[in-house]
Amino acid sequence: MHIGCFCCKVCAALDRAYCLQIFDLPAVDLVPGDLVELHVGDKVPADIRLISLKTATLRLEQASLTGEAMPVHKELTAISQEECELQAKDNILFAGTAVVNGHCFGIVNNIGMTTEIGKIQQQIHDAASEEEDTPLKKKLDHFGELLAQVKHTYALELHQLITYIFPCLIPKQEQIVAVTSMAK
Repeated sequence: MHIGCFCCKVCAALDRAYCLQIFDLPAVDLVPGDLVELHVGDKVPADIRLISLKTATLRLEQASLTGEAMPVHKELTAISQEECELQAKDNILFAGTAVVNGHCFGIVNNIGMTTEIGKIQQQIHDAASEEEDTPLKKKLDHFGELLAQVKHTYALELHQLITYIFPCLIPKQEQIVAVTSMAK
C-alpha cells in the first residue's frame, strides 16, 4: 500500500547517549519502532501506538477506516486484549486517518500492507480474485440464458409460421431473409 509522499516528524536516536534529534522524514521511510510526532492536520503515516500526549485531548478522524462519523477520542490507556475491534483500540492511531485535535508522540507498530487499512485492501484484493461467481452474477447469467431461449423459440415459431402457413405468398428466398433477420 502506498501511503503517500507526505512527511512526518520522526525522532531518531543518534548515539548511545540517547541524544534525540527531530527531523522530517518521508512516510515511506518509516520502519516499526520509529518514534513519530503528530500535530493537528497531520495524516497518520502508519499504525502507531500512542505513548505520550502533549495536549489534554487527542481526536482523530477515522471514518475512512471504521465508518464513524465523529472524530474519535484517543487515550494512553493500554488495551487488555489483542484481538479486539478497531473501535476499541483507543491507544492506536491508524494509517490513513487524520489528527483533528491534539498533539502526541507514538511508536510505529505496522507499516504498508501490515497496517489495518492494508489488511482491508488485501482482503478486497483476495475477494476480487476468487473465481466463484457471486449470487447476482449467477442470476444474471441465468436470466441471459432464458432470454436467449425465448429469442430462439420465437424465431423458430416465426419460421414455421412463414413456411407452413404462408408458403405460397412469400417466395422461398424472402422467407429465409425474414427468418434470419428476426433471429438477430
